[in-house]
Amino acid sequence: MPGATARGRPLWRRVQRNLLLGAATLLFAAAALAAAILIDRLGFERDKRAVMAAAYESGEAFSLAQRDSLSKTADQFLRRVQVLSVLETPEQLGALCDQILADNPALFRISFELEGTVLFERSDTSRIARNNDLSNSLLLRDFRFTITQLAGNQADSRRGLLRVELTALPREAMSPDTRAAMDAQVSAWRLRLLGALGGLLTVYLALLFGVVLPVRRVVGTLGEDSGGGAALLPETRSLLEEVYNNLARDAALARLAAELRESAGADANADVVAFLAQVPALVSRRAGLAGARAMTLRRAPRVGATWHLVSAAEDPESSLAPSDAFTPVLLAELQALDGAPLPASFPVVFTDRDGKVRRTVALPVSQEEDVAHLLLFHLPAGAAEPRPWWRDYMERVAREVRVAAQGLDTRRRLILQEKSKANVSLSRNLGHDLTNIIATAKLELMAVRTFLAMSPEDIASAPAKQAIFREALQSLLDTTRFMQEVVNLYRSFAYLSRPKFEEAKLADLCAEAAALFRVSSSALATVEASAEEGLAPLRIEPRLFKLALFNLMANALDAVKRGAGAEAASKAWRIELRAEADPSTGGQRVLVRDNGPGIRSADGRLLSPDEIAGIFRLGYSTKGEGEGEGLGLNWVQTIVSEFHGGRITARNREEGGAEFVLHLPPEPGPQDAPEGD
Repeated sequence: MPGATARGRPLWRRVQRNLLLGAATLLFAAAALAAAILIDRLGFERDKRAVMAAAYESGEAFSLAQRDSLSKTADQFLRRVQVLSVLETPEQLGALCDQILADNPALFRISFELEGTVLFERSDTSRIARNNDLSNSLLLRDFRFTITQLAGNQADSRRGLLRVELTALPREAMSPDTRAAMDAQVSAWRLRLLGALGGLLTVYLALLFGVVLPVRRVVGTLGEDSGGGAALLPETRSLLEEVYNNLARDAALARLAAELRESAGADANADVVAFLAQVPALVSRRAGLAGARAMTLRRAPRVGATWHLVSAAEDPESSLAPSDAFTPVLLAELQALDGAPLPASFPVVFTDRDGKVRRTVALPVSQEEDVAHLLLFHLPAGAAEPRPWWRDYMERVAREVRVAAQGLDTRRRLILQEKSKANVSLSRNLGHDLTNIIATAKLELMAVRTFLAMSPEDIASAPAKQAIFREALQSLLDTTRFMQEVVNLYRSFAYLSRPKFEEAKLADLCAEAAALFRVSSSALATVEASAEEGLAPLRIEPRLFKLALFNLMANALDAVKRGAGAEAASKAWRIELRAEADPSTGGQRVLVRDNGPGIRSADGRLLSPDEIAGIFRLGYSTKGEGEGEGLGLNWVQTIVSEFHGGRITARNREEGGAEFVLHLPPEPGPQDAPEGD
């Protein structure tokens, strides 16, 4: 369920964030415990055993008389076992061992072994825990050591093993020398243990603050979404966090730059003000900077003129919106510059609607003499000036916005230039085509005038001239109709602003475009149109689509003219239009082919497939300086892709010539067609 998922994610995120911390803490505890045990076992216990061994040798832990008596009694016990061949325990040996255990508090076990078999034992193991306390121990309290002695003599056929096991003497039973020696060892090894644990703690804290906690913060930040990427850390406390923030910043800037370019190129007619209205939400989502605001300010073009607000936009999801007092403070800051260029960034301090002091970092996106576009970042109430790293990041974000805005402005100017060039080209081509048509009409009018100058008798007696008259009159009517259609074709450029989609057949559009092109062009090339049978009508903008076909044929004819040369007299130049089903899209396509020189660069070199992919760029031309201009392949691509949701491809044919293919989806229709100026 959505609710369960939403509740489970924070829990898993907390577990994920604290997993490394818990593992590091457990590892440190295990290492500290292992170090303490090793120090106790291998170091302190060795010196403690030496102190107790000295007490044993001096008879303090086990009296010499009792030791001799025990040895003699054990020998007698062994001889009795050998004579009687029974494993009996003499009462004398048992009584002696009980007395020795009672008189020597350091002893906890006495045993006698014969060929690996324990024949006799007396013990009191409770003395181990009772005799080892904080006064003579570090960590472990199971100190013990064993002293063994052979029983019997060389004449005995079997010899036994007398084993005496001791633990530490209780403090009250120690002599002053033994007590002092034990205290010295305990103090020395406690200092060593504290030193070792302190060293481990130092290493642990270094790893904790240098690696574990930074990784924990980074892992926790990676789980937070900031527009499809990792969020930034508010502040860095280690090299790892600084490296992460730098990587996350660069990734965020790359994402933001891509989004800004896409936003700037989405609408060919958008200006900087409209573009900046989208920037705050993009910056908040992609760059992780909440509280972004974009503003456009203007002033009269005279010295000392005051600034006033034109427009402002901010992220609708941000909770850092400023109070109404912010704009006057900003305008006063700008006025104080007294016409000087805006700095790369400058702070603006104001009082919020709640009476709290707020800070804003203002960064210019672009500045002209009387217009300024600003990007601002509002900081939370009570926040101090941003650290240099964050200020640099904000300036980088503003730089990306500035680059995108400049690209938008450059693209708008280039589009206007291309539109102007296209209009000039259309006017030139329209004049050229109308001149050809008018010249044909003149000949037909001259024939009509000659016929009408004849007397009625001559007309009645000349049936052949009557036929010529009727043909000339019909041709004149056709020429007039073609003239109107050519004018309509060139007027279709206006439908870039107001497209009107209709049901039409590609076969009819290809035939009409070919017929018009034959009338308006010279007879250098043969123009043919064909279509696959059974093609269904499509919802299409017929005027714009015919304009695209007309322009491709004009480009093909121009290539034929440029490549004719010595081949002009011997080769039949052809331009073909073919409408057919498109197996790649399930829709339909139109192929525009010619048998000319192919797609070449301005210096006559055949373009490679990679180079051909770039011929649809805005402003691209394969024609040399001073050569004719068409509508431009970028406009053809705009008509096919942006208006009809299709695509256009081009290639050089293996048999010679060029081929352009206009692919239309099954339901082309309007694709949010851009509006022109």
